[in-house]
Amino acid sequence: MRITIQSFIPWMQELNGEHQIGEGTTIFELLQQLKLEWDRDVLVAINDRIAKADDVLTQGDLVVLLVPLTGG
Repeated sequence: MRITIQSFIPWMQELNGEHQIGEGTTIFELLQQLKLEWDRDVLVAINDRIAKADDVLTQGDLVVLLVPLTGG
């Protein structure tokens, strides 16, 4: 199954483009494959909505990688 990754993180631009993943892959599993840590390295959106770690990806999804927000 194919998804598209679009990274708005300057040091992760090499991830932009189409990626082949297995059926039933979750956001958490995708990030593990990319060697990224959920909520520490990246904030993720799927098709214009903020994703949860257990969201399952489907064919044609647009996965957007954003800089995680911090504040105080």
